[in-house]
Amino acid sequence: MGIIVPLIPVYIEKMNVTGIWVGILFAVYSGTRVLMAPFIGRLSDRRGRKPCLCAGLIFSVVASLGYIWAANGWQLVLVRIFHGAAGGMVYPIAMSYIGDLSPEGKEGTWMGYFSAVVFTAFGIGPLLSGVLTENFGMTVTFASMSGVGLLSFLIALVWLPESQPKQAAKKARASFRAMASSKMIQGLFVYRLTLEGGWGAYIGFLSVLAGVVLGMSPTEIGVLITANVLISSFAMIPFGKVSDRVNKKGMIIVSGVLTAASLTVMPFSGGFWPLLALNIFAGIVGAAEFPASSALTITEGRRFGMGSTVAVMTMSTSAGMVVGPLLGGVILEVANINSVFYFAGGIMVLGLALFTWLSQPARVRQDVPVQNVSKM
Repeated sequence: MGIIVPLIPVYIEKMNVTGIWVGILFAVYSGTRVLMAPFIGRLSDRRGRKPCLCAGLIFSVVASLGYIWAANGWQLVLVRIFHGAAGGMVYPIAMSYIGDLSPEGKEGTWMGYFSAVVFTAFGIGPLLSGVLTENFGMTVTFASMSGVGLLSFLIALVWLPESQPKQAAKKARASFRAMASSKMIQGLFVYRLTLEGGWGAYIGFLSVLAGVVLGMSPTEIGVLITANVLISSFAMIPFGKVSDRVNKKGMIIVSGVLTAASLTVMPFSGGFWPLLALNIFAGIVGAAEFPASSALTITEGRRFGMGSTVAVMTMSTSAGMVVGPLLGGVILEVANINSVFYFAGGIMVLGLALFTWLSQPARVRQDVPVQNVSKM
């Protein structure tokens, strides 16, 4: 998944279309995930995780080859839609697997390990993409992306067992209406929506800031993204263990404030090394919130159905990745690249404030009991 990130701005530049297309292409991917997530999550609760995961992986293989075929902006949009549908069948189900297996009281620890694996892989992708593209061209890069996806599919098909017994998979689950009554889920939903909106603007337009404004090469851009993600992945393991011992909500708030501050000052970096330092700092402080918020999601998942709950959080995350790049593209068109990063930090702070208010203990205690019904 990470291989594609540095290539979108390069693709857009070659097609000679406006900067808002960067936002559109990131947004349609996430928008498709928003539509897919609730149905795939509920399906995996009823029918099992493995079939949904394997289907998503093989769709990803096909989507990766589609980038080679795309010759203009609209064809690239179609590929991104298909790729987004595949992504909506992979990550939520993988996270649901971990939720099924996590012992009570150790959710943060297990999510720390899971997040470290996911973010390490995502961090390697942009660096691999930059090196392959500079030396062999984008066609080889996309073919490599497809090959890695095929390997993932084969591993899952042959070696991955189902995570829940058949009798558990057939149990009735709480409705989405009942889930929406949970104040903690409301708070987490808003928080992830705004957090990912900020990260979406950052990921989508870091390449513009670094490559267009500061004149960095694709490899240097790949190093920036990889440094952020890899540092974050290494930090998630200890942060995951810490989150099981401290107040998870406080951990989320501190992490979010520091992350927002680091994104806001990135336009003032002026060069590769200062920008690299800021990306490393953002990776470290940003790592603290993910195991904590994921642990809270798993706890709610035990009440409402793991696949369905994770899917709702994925909807929020994906919606943020739609809003962030789209608004970032509009801001870039009407203002400048600096304003995109101010927006990224500002929307994160707004989300933290709403999360703090919605998830207050007095409000959480007002949750209605879960109804054991299977209707959506």
